[in-house]
Amino acid sequence: MNKKILVLDAVERVPTGRHDIVYWRNHEVCDSSVKFSIPQLVEENADQLKSEYLELIYKLGEFKVEEKRLIDHLEIRPNFSYWWMTLLVEKCNFAKSPQIDNIIKLIAFKNLLSGRRDAHILLISSNAELARSMQLLSSSLGLEFTWQKAVKNKNNSGFFKFVYMKLPQIFQALIWLIYKLTTYWPLKGAGVEEWKNSTATTVFVSYFFNLVPESAKIGKYESRYWSVLPNLLLKNNVNSCWLHIYVKDKLLPSAKKARNLINKFNQSNSSQIHVTLHSFLSLPLVFRVVKDWTKLIKTKDLVLRCVKSESGYIWPLLEKDCKTSITGKVAMDNLLNLHLFEKAIELLQKKCTGYYLLENQGWEFGLVYAWKAENNKNSLVGLPHSTVRYWDLRYFFDPKNYKCTGTMRNCMPLPDFVGVNGSSAKQMYLYGGYPKEKVLNVEALRYLYLEDNKSDKNNTTVRGQTILVLGDYLLEDTVRQMRLLHSSAGLLNETLKFIIKPHPACPINAEDYPDLKMKVVTDPIFKLFNQSHIVYTGSLTSAAVDAYCMGKKVVTILNPTSLNLSPLKDVKGVLFVSTPDELAKVLNNTDKAKDNNEQGREYFYLDNTLPKWRKLLFDGIVLKKGKNN
Repeated sequence: MNKKILVLDAVERVPTGRHDIVYWRNHEVCDSSVKFSIPQLVEENADQLKSEYLELIYKLGEFKVEEKRLIDHLEIRPNFSYWWMTLLVEKCNFAKSPQIDNIIKLIAFKNLLSGRRDAHILLISSNAELARSMQLLSSSLGLEFTWQKAVKNKNNSGFFKFVYMKLPQIFQALIWLIYKLTTYWPLKGAGVEEWKNSTATTVFVSYFFNLVPESAKIGKYESRYWSVLPNLLLKNNVNSCWLHIYVKDKLLPSAKKARNLINKFNQSNSSQIHVTLHSFLSLPLVFRVVKDWTKLIKTKDLVLRCVKSESGYIWPLLEKDCKTSITGKVAMDNLLNLHLFEKAIELLQKKCTGYYLLENQGWEFGLVYAWKAENNKNSLVGLPHSTVRYWDLRYFFDPKNYKCTGTMRNCMPLPDFVGVNGSSAKQMYLYGGYPKEKVLNVEALRYLYLEDNKSDKNNTTVRGQTILVLGDYLLEDTVRQMRLLHSSAGLLNETLKFIIKPHPACPINAEDYPDLKMKVVTDPIFKLFNQSHIVYTGSLTSAAVDAYCMGKKVVTILNPTSLNLSPLKDVKGVLFVSTPDELAKVLNNTDKAKDNNEQGREYFYLDNTLPKWRKLLFDGIVLKKGKNN
C-alpha cells in the first residue's frame, strides 16, 4: 500500500490515518521525519531554488522554434523584443504574479519527493492551478495524486469586476484601453510645449504620486521619492525636465487635478519642466498601439506552445501571466507605455542624461529601449529608490542575461548604470551577478531624515510599555498582521499599549480590534520612533528598515502565503514571527529591548550634503554608455 503524503495548502482538519504531513504555508520549524514545512525547506535552500527559477525564465526566452529564439519571435522594434515587458520577465511575486511563490515551493517539494517512489500525494487546497501542476509533477514521477478541493474564500471584488475577469483576455484588453483613455485623456497636452522647448539636459522619470501636499499647494514640486534633490538642482542652477507617471491618490484623485498641478508647477518655476507620460496621448498614437497589439496576438499560439513545452509541470502556474502578457490588458498597457515613451523622448530637443526610479517593471524596459533608440541621448541611470529585498525577484535575473554581447540581437534592455543607495542594495546587486562596473553609489534620498532623527533616550518607562505598529500597503497583509496581534491579546501583559501607524493606502480601524489598547495615528514615522523600543511591522513594508536604522528592535510577521519578502531577511537581531505565542513572547519582553543607533549606519549611504549625488550631477563625470546593453 502506498504511503500517503498529505499536502496542506488550506486550514482544514487533518484526515485520520498514517501519513506524512507537508505544510505548504506554515513557517514553523518542523524537525520531525513525518512533518515538513515547505517555507522552511525553501529558506534552507534559498540560493539554489532562486537560481533555479531565474534559470527557468532565462531558458523560456531562449527556447528555439523554427530556428529562432522565443525572444526573437517577439521582436516588435529593431533589436527590441516584447519578451522583456512580459510578466514572466518582470517576476513580481508579491502583487502581480503570486503563483511564482508556489512555483518555487513546488520545486522544493519535488526535491523532497526524491526517493519516494511509492507515495500517494493528497493535496488539500483551493488553488486549482497548484493542483494541476502538482498532478503533472506526480505523473512525471510515477506517483499517485488526489486533490481534495478546499472551500475558497469568497471574492468580494464586486459584480462588474467578477464579470470582467471572466471575459476572454482580448475583451479585457479592449475594455481596459477604453477605461484608461477615458480616465487619462484630460492629461493630453499638459506640459508638452514646455517639454519640447526645454533647454534642460537632465531628465527624471518618476511617479506623480507621494508628493508633499503643503508644497504642492503653493506650486512647488517636492516629492518624497526625490527628497531634497529638486532643490539641490535649483540651487546649482541646473535646469531639469520631469516626466511623471500619474497615479491616483488622495492629493490628486483625478487626471484633471493632476493636469492643473502640472500647469501650476510649470508656471511657478521655469527651471523645472513638468509633464506626464499621458500628456503625449493622441488618436494616431492609440491606433498604432492597437496595431502593435494585433501583431502580438498573432504570436499567441506560438508563445503559449513554447512556454508550455519548456516549463513542464509548472505550466499551469505560468499560464495566466503568459496569456495576459501577450493578449490581455498587460499587453495593451505595456504597448501604450512604449509608444508614449517613444513620443516623449523623440520630442526632447537636447542631448540629455536620464534618471528613473528602477523596479524592473514592464514599462521600464520600454523606457530603456526608447531612450537608447534616440542616438542623441546621453546615459540612462536606474535608481532603486527604496530597498532591494532578497525574494523580490524583479531585481534578479539569470546572470547569463548580462553577458549578451553587441553582436547578439534583442538583448535585455538595461540602463547604462544602476545607482544603489546603500551597502545592502549594492551587495544584493553584486550577489545577483550584475556587472560591477555598472553600479554607482548614491545617497539614499528617501532616508536622509535618518541622519537628523536620533532616538530620544528619555521616557524609557513609557517606551517599555508601548509597541509601535507599522501597517503594510496591501490590505490582505495588513489584515493578517493585525489579526495575529489581536489573536495574541490574551497572552500579552496588561500594561502594553499600541500605537498604530497605518500605511496611507491602507487604513486601520481601532474598533475592529477591541481587545487591544491601541491608538491609530497619522504622524510621520520618524516622530513615532521615540515612543517605543520595539516596532512590529508587516511582511512587505520597507518601513521596517526605517525602524532598524533608527536602532529599534524589529519584529516582523511572516506571510504564510508567500516567501519572506522582508527587506531585513537574514539581518542579525531582526525577529520573525508567525504565531500568537511567538509574537506574545517577544512583546512581553519589551523592557529588555534597548535602542542601538549604530546598527543601521551602514545599511544606507546617508549624508545630507549629498557628495555622491553632487559628483554624479555636477562634477563633470562622463557616464559612458555600456557596450553590451
